[in-house]
Amino acid sequence: MDNQLVIQLSVEELKKIIAQSLEKMHVRLQKSLGKESPHHTKSSLELLNRKQACEKLDISYPTLNKYVKSGRLRSKRLGRRIYFKPEDIEEALTDINLKEGKK
Repeated sequence: MDNQLVIQLSVEELKKIIAQSLEKMHVRLQKSLGKESPHHTKSSLELLNRKQACEKLDISYPTLNKYVKSGRLRSKRLGRRIYFKPEDIEEALTDINLKEGKK
């Protein structure tokens, strides 16, 4: 027989549980990004989604995927979503410009 537990929670209790879970996920994401403390400035917490990364690099989605697969651009995955740190975008942009001979 399956072990099932039925509990009754108020809306406020459920909100508190969800907030705690999200905070734990946030801390784990920060650790995976190499930041131990969740108390950073807004700019250090900023992550770019795929659309923003494409706009910043002036490339298409397929090219962005190619850069990620080849290791030219680092990405972070949170669930099914992919994010990029601004400094990784800047590094990739510098690398692209050097390879194309731009200054």
